[in-house]
Amino acid sequence: MKTFSIKEALGYGWDTTINNIGLVIGMSVFVLALKILSSIVQRMSNFVSLPYVVAFSFCSILLAIISILVSIGFIKIFLRIYDGEKPKFREIFNYQNLFWKFIAGSIIYAFVVAVGTVFLIIPGIIFAIAFAFTTIVIVDKNLGPIKAMKESARVTKGVRWKLLGFGLLLILINIGGAIAFGIGTIITMPLSLFGAIFVYRHLASQ
Repeated sequence: MKTFSIKEALGYGWDTTINNIGLVIGMSVFVLALKILSSIVQRMSNFVSLPYVVAFSFCSILLAIISILVSIGFIKIFLRIYDGEKPKFREIFNYQNLFWKFIAGSIIYAFVVAVGTVFLIIPGIIFAIAFAFTTIVIVDKNLGPIKAMKESARVTKGVRWKLLGFGLLLILINIGGAIAFGIGTIITMPLSLFGAIFVYRHLASQ
């Protein structure tokens, strides 16, 4: 029977975050700055005249693309750290070949979960857990979205309710980080991702 330890996952997340603190803080601050900049652009677009709306819309789209590329790089670099490699911050934009697969996987995942939630809440929760590792699988194995979802379903089979508890715990940890004016997320965000990768690799190996 598949299993994993939440304590070990969080312990790994914490230890790996601390052991790679320079890289982790640099990446986290970069992500936080992108979010703040995106928020500023969106708010300013509500107060500009029509000729500038197009320019602000272009900026919003560009920032969204950059954010997706950063998310891909974030996951890939953390996977490489798990594998014992020592990636550099500048490599965060080296994985643009995964861009469309990542977007497709994210959209299909969101759609499936939304459909399950609309009809009955429980199926939505089950789908959310079963396919939770979809984007990680895409980045890890360069699979298409459907194959990645099937792999995620295989990996999570038998431990989905425990994964629900783990996911809720990560949400609480990140809420705690966000309460500190968002600064705490610089640590809690990478800790959560490292913990999720630990669980993913642990279950995949079984």
